[in-house]
Amino acid sequence: MDIYKTNLFPFVCGDALVGKTVKMTIKKVVIEKVFNKSTKKDEDKVMLLFEQTPKPLILNKTNAKRLGKKYGRETDQWPGHVVELYSKKSQLLANCIIPSGSIPLAKKCRNSL
Repeated sequence: MDIYKTNLFPFVCGDALVGKTVKMTIKKVVIEKVFNKSTKKDEDKVMLLFEQTPKPLILNKTNAKRLGKKYGRETDQWPGHVVELYSKKSQLLANCIIPSGSIPLAKKCRNSL
């Protein structure tokens, strides 16, 4: 059993992609509440949902800006686009999720798949 496919990791996570490149088709962009352990409050987070997995990818500002440059500012235009996700070590973050192509995308791995 792949531990990163279990409910212990509810989100797409860089640790699950070490040594892999995965093609994912954007299904939808949504805003959902996620519990922040630091503030002990729910926060609205922008997430990408994919055709290939029920686990979303939480976007940070850098992710959102880069996807906006690549696919346009209106997130209604993003579904159907394919991104290749892979993990890369960063000096600031543990394993980051990066879509290959012209614009890299970083995602900090926190409570994630």
